[in-house]
Amino acid sequence: MNLPRNSITGYEDFHRKFINQLSGSKHVRVTATTLFGIHQGHNENLSEYLARFSEATIKVSNPNHEIFVAAFQNGLNARHFNESLAQKPADTMQEIMKRVECYIKGEEINAEKRSRDSREKPQDSRSP
Repeated sequence: MNLPRNSITGYEDFHRKFINQLSGSKHVRVTATTLFGIHQGHNENLSEYLARFSEATIKVSNPNHEIFVAAFQNGLNARHFNESLAQKPADTMQEIMKRVECYIKGEEINAEKRSRDSREKPQDSRSP
C-alpha cells in the first residue's frame, strides 16, 4: 500500500483501507492526475476532505507525491488552510498532514462553539 504517513486514523479506517486495497475495484487504473478531479465539498470540513483524498491516493497506480500535493491544494475550498498553503507552499504530503492538523483542530473547536452558542438561550437585556 502507498499510504501517506499518519493517514490512518484508527482501526476502522485501517480495516476499510485494507479491504479497499484487496477489493475488485483495484483493477480500475487510477492515475495521479485523476486526483485533480477531487474537490472539497462546500460543507465538507478539512478532516473529511483529507480522508477522502487520502483514500483516493491509495488507488493511484503511478504515485507521484508532487502531483499529490498539487492536486490536494487544487481541490481545497478558498478558506484559511488554502491561504496558508498559498503563502507557504508544502513540498510533501507529510508536510500537509502535519500542518493540516492545526486547522482541523480549529474547525472542530469552532464547530463546538457554534453548537454551544446555538443551544444557549439569548439573555433578555431588559430588567424585570
